[in-house]
Amino acid sequence: MNVLFVYANVSIDPNHQKGYDYLGIAYLSAVLKKNNINTELFQVRKPISESEFVEGIKNYKTPDLIAFTSTTNQVYFVKKWADALRKSKNILTILGGVHATLRPEESLGLNGIDMICVGEGEDALLDVCKKIMNRDTDFSQIPNIWWKNGDKIYKNKPRPLIENLDVLPFPDKDIYDFIPPERYQLFASRGCPYVCSYCFNHSYTKETYGSAKNFLRFRTPENIIEEIKFAIKKYPEIQYIHFIDDILPLKKVLFAKFAKLYKENISLPYVAHARPNLLDEEIIKILKESNCIQLQIGLESGNDYIRNKILKRNISRQQIVDAFTISKKYGIKTYSYNMTGIPFETKDSALDTMKLNASLDIDLFQISLYYPYPKTELEKVCMEQNLIEKEWNIDCFTDSILKFDKPTKEFFVFLRGYFVVLVKFYSRMYKLPKTLSKITIGISDIIIKNYIFCKFANKVRATLVKTRNIIKHGKKK
Repeated sequence: MNVLFVYANVSIDPNHQKGYDYLGIAYLSAVLKKNNINTELFQVRKPISESEFVEGIKNYKTPDLIAFTSTTNQVYFVKKWADALRKSKNILTILGGVHATLRPEESLGLNGIDMICVGEGEDALLDVCKKIMNRDTDFSQIPNIWWKNGDKIYKNKPRPLIENLDVLPFPDKDIYDFIPPERYQLFASRGCPYVCSYCFNHSYTKETYGSAKNFLRFRTPENIIEEIKFAIKKYPEIQYIHFIDDILPLKKVLFAKFAKLYKENISLPYVAHARPNLLDEEIIKILKESNCIQLQIGLESGNDYIRNKILKRNISRQQIVDAFTISKKYGIKTYSYNMTGIPFETKDSALDTMKLNASLDIDLFQISLYYPYPKTELEKVCMEQNLIEKEWNIDCFTDSILKFDKPTKEFFVFLRGYFVVLVKFYSRMYKLPKTLSKITIGISDIIIKNYIFCKFANKVRATLVKTRNIIKHGKKK
């Protein structure tokens, strides 16, 4: 049997079209291959037409099942491709991923999609494949699967979550045609106990499983070490490990055990994600001693009201300052995640985010424009307050879909586009003598909040990006 995964990973920026080794698909593929099912991946990285998509399917073995996966930002493309595919070929299709789980009715309603997977997909997809191999076309009793058969729709309840993550095979990285050779990504856990208003984690649990019980699960340290050893042997070019868990040092005792084993068995440096309120000196010292070279920390907003009342982060400014300061003290590079264009955010509260980054001398940054993801608490607020201006945007970096007056929206786009430059500029101003620093920062604030200035700067940046792409890629994109 042949399963063709289709991953909608479209970017309009040629510099972001190399691809990404999405671990969800890698785990699904590993489970299927373990059961002697052939898998391939069609990862679509740039905008293509419906006819190009259908033609692209021909480059793979004739599939018995096409398994689409998509985020909310990318489901627009799945809608077009699945419809075009159905008009030209009669191939069974399934859609999985976060969007299908949080908006199942909408997802199953897409023309060309026969069924969707709601919740974890490893066992559910395998059950679907076993049915197909047995020439059984009745999918009405498979847990986690919603299936439409003519006018009849079957909505099956979710099966229990996989409690012992160690039973899963190591993710199949070979299915990807491009992975940065120097980096190996992996999960050490699944789930997050926090209830940030902008994040789908809590909604995913509540909507799908009814409670958060057993949602947070950890692999054993021994199993993680075993995967890393396997990866190093198979991919000797690996230079560092990247743990992409939301929070690697979530449980102090368990993390300390893992760190000890990692230090004893693995010599490679690693990158981890963490939450400021969990990064005390003891944990950071353990991170350093086990060869953590970079911490990626969710700062999100530098304004206390926006961060805690709107985003529900429940993290104090002092906890953020301490987390970054202590990390610096131990020589660990820091990387901050930030947002702007958040509901009820003003120019001044948005500037607080940039200024906090500047005052902490952070090494690397990511900033996105807020997007109201399905079933999140903040999406509900946006809908109740009639804050959503348009239905969809391709990513979280080019524009906001919320309603803001023109000067404010122009400012948010400006702040996102020039964030790194501004942080470095303000960082230098903070180091000036106190009076001079206050004056120069005040003048700078006035300039960058000016509508005409932001509009001009955004046009300049857009022109530079377009010119760079023409030079680098030889033609307009």
